Amino acid sequence: MERYLIFLVSVSFRPISGAINLESSSYIQIDKGRYLSVTKDAIHSIFVLSPDECRMKCVRTLSCLSLNLATVSDDNGMVMCEMLSTNKYEFSTQLKPNKNFHHYTVLVSIFSFLF
Repeated sequence: MERYLIFLVSVSFRPISGAINLESSSYIQIDKGRYLSVTKDAIHSIFVLSPDECRMKCVRTLSCLSLNLATVSDDNGMVMCEMLSTNKYEFSTQLKPNKNFHHYTVLVSIFSFLF
């Protein structure tokens, strides 16, 4: 006779109250004027309405470990956002000076707060 062990998992999602300031938080580390040149590791390269939108998309994506964010918006007010599946610690030699970008490293995923 075969026996099976069944685990029941209960997950509750807690809303995060208030706005999270990702620019000056301990969730993301910023390297101003730097660009992590690892295009093969790009998850998404998108245009967003604000820097916060890009940072939140990355923090909410498990495979996003860092991002390059343009410092200037285009004619439509959109900002270039490159979400990356790697970070500056894996490719430190690829973190290059670039006045048109800031590089952000995700230190804590938003999913850490959900469980």
